[in-house]
Amino acid sequence: MKNKLRLFWPGGLRLLMLGLVLFQFPARGQDFQMLLEEALRENPQAKAAAQRHRAALERAGAAGFLPDPELQVGVFTRPMELLMGDQRGEGSLMQMFPWFGMLKAEKAEAAAMAEAVHAAYREVLTEVAYALEISYLEIYRLQALQDLDEQNLALLKALEELALIRLQGGDGALAAASASARLCPLRGRASSASSAMGGMGSMGAAPATSASGAASGGAGMGGMEAGAGSGAYSAILRLRMQRMALESALEQRQDDLELAYFQIGTLLGREEAVPVQASLGPAGTRWMLPDAQELPLEVLEANPMLAMLAKEQLAREQEVKMARLEGAPMIGLGVNYMVFSPRPEMGAPGPEGGMFVPMGMGNNMVMPMVSLNLPLYRRKYKAKAAAAREEAGALALQQDQVRQELFLSFQSLHRDKQEAERRLRLLADQVALLEEALNWAGTALIGNAGSLSEVVNIQQELLSYQAQRIEAEVAVEKVRAAYERLAAKHTGK
Repeated sequence: MKNKLRLFWPGGLRLLMLGLVLFQFPARGQDFQMLLEEALRENPQAKAAAQRHRAALERAGAAGFLPDPELQVGVFTRPMELLMGDQRGEGSLMQMFPWFGMLKAEKAEAAAMAEAVHAAYREVLTEVAYALEISYLEIYRLQALQDLDEQNLALLKALEELALIRLQGGDGALAAASASARLCPLRGRASSASSAMGGMGSMGAAPATSASGAASGGAGMGGMEAGAGSGAYSAILRLRMQRMALESALEQRQDDLELAYFQIGTLLGREEAVPVQASLGPAGTRWMLPDAQELPLEVLEANPMLAMLAKEQLAREQEVKMARLEGAPMIGLGVNYMVFSPRPEMGAPGPEGGMFVPMGMGNNMVMPMVSLNLPLYRRKYKAKAAAAREEAGALALQQDQVRQELFLSFQSLHRDKQEAERRLRLLADQVALLEEALNWAGTALIGNAGSLSEVVNIQQELLSYQAQRIEAEVAVEKVRAAYERLAAKHTGK
């Protein structure tokens, strides 16, 4: 039927409409992967999480070392008189050694906490990637609906021209053929645009406000068939009102796009809007969710929240071991060095009339030392171990809760995907029926046997269903984005 209608279109008009199609649907080649890489690298929240991870790695590198040795030096203001001479001063050096296994436990606890911070960092990256993809899909949705609004505006302008021709007493048959030539390409544009949207749309498939609103307004076009006079004039006024409303809606759509561009800029760490020409995968591309009966293994292995809780639990288990080892004695090894000077005995005659100096007087003394601390107050060590065990148990329960929530979210994603795909199939059938109806109505209109208002109403309804189709396709892609969020597809393991 489409080929039959083309027989009535002038060649120049067909070229003009082809140019309009190419203008209305520019090639959208913005690389989402490039935006994602920049967001993961430059987003302030991601950069802050990266710094926290580096700090945790530094703390882990400082764990597992012996305590600093203790050096003590003392000098007597007056020499201490001892049998071995006058003691001038002393110095001691002591190194404490924790009980066997304590340093290893400290290092394991610090490493587990660093891995938990790394999992938290991946969680931030996952949220940034998800927010970017949702904003990108919103831009795609707004741009696709904007295209439909522009088609609708072109339709209203064509109808207004037709009404003016009839009001001025022009050739009604020629006017109808001209209007049909302008309406039918719009049908082709709507179909080709929707089929090229291969896989994207928003959650909740409600028709766009401007597209559906214009469709409802088109139902009142029956007065246009009255030809010249008050009916055609009132039709012109109604068309102008609808056109003004649609132009206002397009301005609002542009404002929404500007806000979405600013959201993209914020996610990229910029203080400016980042215009994006959103594009999606090839036409007809689809993806499959894993079996809904059980949570996929890739989610269990890669989900950042589960990984963070598991590493924190491991750190608490190491704290239990550390608290137990703290209750064991610490051994200290050291040396004490005492400085002496000889002292002559007063009043005691020495050999050959000299003073008597005992043998060995004035020799410095070296004394090896061993110390042992006695952890007698056991209650504090038991309390530390008990607290760490309770926290480890709480983290294990949290992991069970997160697994249940992930499974529930996964089931919800399956339901949302099935609902969106079911709606897509329904809309595809409805659009096909409307296109067939539009073919018949356009053929009848060219043969002066049909009603222009009928063609208008069918075309407006087709645009409304195309808007719903965009919404449903974006809904499917939002399910995919949510699953990638669960499995941390954009941030690795």
